[in-house]
Amino acid sequence: TNKAGISLELTQGTGSNSKLSSVQPKVSDVTSRYVSNNPELYNDLVEWRKGKAESMNVKSTDVVGTKTLLEISNKKPDSVKSLLEITGMKGKGKPYIAEIMKILLPHIGGEAGPLFNADAELKEAEYESLSTTEKTHHLFCQGKTVAQIASERKLTPATIIGHLAEYVANGEVDPYKLMSKDSIERIKMFILENPNSTDKTVLEGVKAGCTYGEIRIVRAMMESNLYDN
Repeated sequence: TNKAGISLELTQGTGSNSKLSSVQPKVSDVTSRYVSNNPELYNDLVEWRKGKAESMNVKSTDVVGTKTLLEISNKKPDSVKSLLEITGMKGKGKPYIAEIMKILLPHIGGEAGPLFNADAELKEAEYESLSTTEKTHHLFCQGKTVAQIASERKLTPATIIGHLAEYVANGEVDPYKLMSKDSIERIKMFILENPNSTDKTVLEGVKAGCTYGEIRIVRAMMESNLYDN
């Protein structure tokens, strides 16, 4: 029997069968025919997605998949960790973790455990919504060192410095907090003397050594008009 046949049988049947269609009410969503155990939450998620799609001028499903919204509404995750376990939330939905968490909180209410902390979950959600470079910048702005950030994020110090190079270019991070003046001058001088050099050439040619991340920082400084080059 196809879905249309089942729907007709449920809505036009007699006796006890005539009430079956109200056991799990369908939620009005022009993009799907899925059924949610928590229709109010599902509708809130759908409305949010619709507004987000309109603001971005994309299709609703380009924001977050319908199956993802359905799973969220059915499971009602009460933590960022459990939200990330929902299908699609580590990919397409990740930038919207904080927004989705804000929608979830009023629906969780008294169902959350005694250790539930809404503010803490929102802060974690906002952090998880960031890109990898934004996370590094966020931690750096909290006063953490490159080594501490690398340890916390399980990345190499060179990778962390590479992330921060993006913020050196726009002036949000002071390069002299990442490298010594001598190291900066040494790399800059080599690049000026060898204007067509690749990063590998710089790496091999700079005396006392350097890293690719440090080269990126110096190049960012030299390409920016924010520094005295």
